[in-house]
Amino acid sequence: MPPEFASDVSLTLLENGFVINGALKAKVITRAFEKASAAQDDVLRRPFGASVEETSQGLHAIASSVTRLNRISLQARVVQQVVATDPRKARHLFESMQPPQLTPVSCNENWYFVPDAYYDDLAAVLQRGFSESEKKGGTRAGYVSSVIRHTQSHLQLVPIARLLSTGEFTEQELRMIVPVYAATLAEVHGDPLSFSILMSADSFFEAITRLLTSLDRRNI
Repeated sequence: MPPEFASDVSLTLLENGFVINGALKAKVITRAFEKASAAQDDVLRRPFGASVEETSQGLHAIASSVTRLNRISLQARVVQQVVATDPRKARHLFESMQPPQLTPVSCNENWYFVPDAYYDDLAAVLQRGFSESEKKGGTRAGYVSSVIRHTQSHLQLVPIARLLSTGEFTEQELRMIVPVYAATLAEVHGDPLSFSILMSADSFFEAITRLLTSLDRRNI
């Protein structure tokens, strides 16, 4: 069985409550995470533009967006399974995840990458996986800043903006994180298609507007 299918089967058992025994559940979680690491696709793909069904890459993107059998989406599901009951373990799992590998996409392609699941996991880990002392001491802000600095594509800017606009960050944390994000906006060098997707995404401008409103309200 292909590793992504094996991971999905294990996760389906977990998500539907078929694994009750604690020791067995831990093994199934480990298996699902490890199998996901060998998935053929690294990141979810989404079809875009006209004549998608007429190309193999377009059909691949359709299948990817429906099944979500890629490394990031599968490993993200594992972290979501763990974070509610063991936030520290979830943080460890997230830290062991390789960030999304977003190779440049040709401007004539009819699909694009969607790395959002990685940042949804980050949001859950930030909310539950850090102690109050880590928040006050700047550890959590430094953690987020480090993730932002590894941005490769314009497509990552959308979920990061959403994270910053909706996350429950303190004023001190935002003063550390926002300058890093602002610098990344200016420095990221992606492909033309990804930039076009970013500029056409209402969610990006909505998230930026919410973030600016929040910063203004706090006089940051």
